[in-house]
Amino acid sequence: MEARVLSLDDVLRERQRWCVPVYQRHYAGDTGENKQLTRLWEDIEEKANELLSATQPYPHYIGAIIVAEPPNQPFGTVRQRLLVDGQQRITTFELVLAAIREAARKRQLSDLIPVIDSYLYNEISGGMSKPDVEKYKLWPSSFDRTLFRDIVDNSAEKLPKLHPEAFYKNGNMKWGAAPLLLAAFWFMNERINTFISATDDETADSTKRLDAVLKGFLSAFRVVMIQLDDKDDAQEIFASLNDLGKPL
Repeated sequence: MEARVLSLDDVLRERQRWCVPVYQRHYAGDTGENKQLTRLWEDIEEKANELLSATQPYPHYIGAIIVAEPPNQPFGTVRQRLLVDGQQRITTFELVLAAIREAARKRQLSDLIPVIDSYLYNEISGGMSKPDVEKYKLWPSSFDRTLFRDIVDNSAEKLPKLHPEAFYKNGNMKWGAAPLLLAAFWFMNERINTFISATDDETADSTKRLDAVLKGFLSAFRVVMIQLDDKDDAQEIFASLNDLGKPL
């Protein structure tokens, strides 16, 4: 077992596939008042404001991620990393990045979009045996997979058409009816747009604010990455770490 403290930039930019094992629960991020996602957004906003005020953000530690790698992975394929513990965190991080990308699309910041895509997708190469699968940096459980792909592969304006049961006709979300994965993305999308729009200048200032959100999120947030080895029982470790709570 090896443990390292890494920034989200180090954790998420690597060419890899985060795979959620079958024994993991479904995505459970909560957008309620003082719940996981509201507290996470408050932390993201704080780091962005520190950057905007020319203050070097203090590192913000957001827990541990435990991974195991399947043995004998074929050469040339994208490396798989099984999320023994931390799939809620990794999934939420990807949703935050998708929401930041959506804000960039809305403001036609074409230079920023491929930068964010590099944290959501692996570049397709000839070594991939299943490019349609291996291009995704996160491969959720079968329960969440289709919805996750809909979120990262489409613009926000298309989601009400893809999932009409989760939206009113005016495009507003039915918060009580929407799947948690979709609600988490929509929550972050709304919070980011509100933060970016808090300026009289709709061009330079909003671009600067969005850049601060992305930079603060990727550089200031830290996780403890724990890599299991062949002697560790991943499922037993997962069972011993988890109880009835729903930590981010």
